[in-house]
Amino acid sequence: MSGCIRLPLISNVRDAKVRLLHLGAAVGNCLRFSAPAGSVGLLALFIAAAPLAEEAEEREDGAQSWLSSAQYHGFLSQGYIKTDHNRFFGDSEKGSFEFTELGINGTLNPVSNLRVSAQLNYRRAGENSPEEISLDYGFVDYRFADDSERRMGLRLGRIKNPYGFYNETRDVAATRPSVLLPQSIYSDPLRDVWHSADSIGAYYYGFPAGLEFRFDSIYGRSDAIGETVARVRLPGYDADLDSRYIGLARMSVGSDVGSWKLAYTFGKTALDFSTSAPIHLQRGEVREAINLLSGEYLLEQWIFTAEYQQLETWSRAERVPAVLGTSESWYLQSAWLFRPKWRALLRFDQYRPDRDTGDLRTRDLSLGLRYDYDNHWMAAVEYHRVEGITWLSPADNMDVAELENDWQLLAAMVSYRF
Repeated sequence: MSGCIRLPLISNVRDAKVRLLHLGAAVGNCLRFSAPAGSVGLLALFIAAAPLAEEAEEREDGAQSWLSSAQYHGFLSQGYIKTDHNRFFGDSEKGSFEFTELGINGTLNPVSNLRVSAQLNYRRAGENSPEEISLDYGFVDYRFADDSERRMGLRLGRIKNPYGFYNETRDVAATRPSVLLPQSIYSDPLRDVWHSADSIGAYYYGFPAGLEFRFDSIYGRSDAIGETVARVRLPGYDADLDSRYIGLARMSVGSDVGSWKLAYTFGKTALDFSTSAPIHLQRGEVREAINLLSGEYLLEQWIFTAEYQQLETWSRAERVPAVLGTSESWYLQSAWLFRPKWRALLRFDQYRPDRDTGDLRTRDLSLGLRYDYDNHWMAAVEYHRVEGITWLSPADNMDVAELENDWQLLAAMVSYRF
């Protein structure tokens, strides 16, 4: 997985069993910090893999065990949020530690050109995320071509959505440019809406004319869309939102040495909507379409990044306009790697729920500092000066009348990965 440090390949089945047991114990200890019941189940999963290794060891054909292709990665991040007004991930006005990300994943290559990948994830984010262990992704990946010139294949299962620069790796703190991603595009309270889907995906990577070209796509459905919108946007009300489909495609082109890249993401989703909440749209079908442009440029010790998105929402329901509105999101970001282990960040981020209405928007000016101690440990801190409340979660802020338009946020995080 991008952003995690690979463990050495397992040289024999005995090593595999020892590694599985040690890894299960380590994850159990981590989970006991915030989810005691879940730690037992996850630990049992790794212990249960030992009989598989023993069975493979007893094969008489002398062939290398498929278990020798196994790779395991994991991460644990603990964040702290403090705001002077409003709540973000728990009671942040008093200081909140309700920002925890934990995951463990693995891959296997049972036969040539076939890979199986899965990740279990635990996430705590105030009232916005259920505190439970869930399957973050799990899919089978078959490659029709896999060499130095091109890679082409199909994926089937629960797949992370190809969306912008950061969606696939956003849970691994080391892969993020900051503690909090730009909320105008990568909303943390609404993370699960565009995060992954039960789908079929196709991809192609190649190097034409000295460039790196990538194409990723998925089509399927996601129960998390309706569950997340109901939990975060309509807390306290009966809401039934059933996903009909979600489709995403991302194309990117860049330098083969990684000095620059450009990407375009297009996506559509539809869901059936019914709720008791006193809102304009109470029943019908809601559809959304995303257009997202992304760009990045590396210049010696500097990384410049920008993304711009329009999200159009429309419905099929009586007494409701066909087009509900088009939101506009964008950010400009620069990171300065001023020392080998240190980097500073400056970002301006803006979100408008309706691009045709200029009086309702949220602006966020962020300053951050990050220290990478080694390949495993990372610490970061950042300050946000925010004007607006449109990306705050009603799940954390039940009384909208008490919200302050001008507020400040301090975020800090310590992260370990292997």
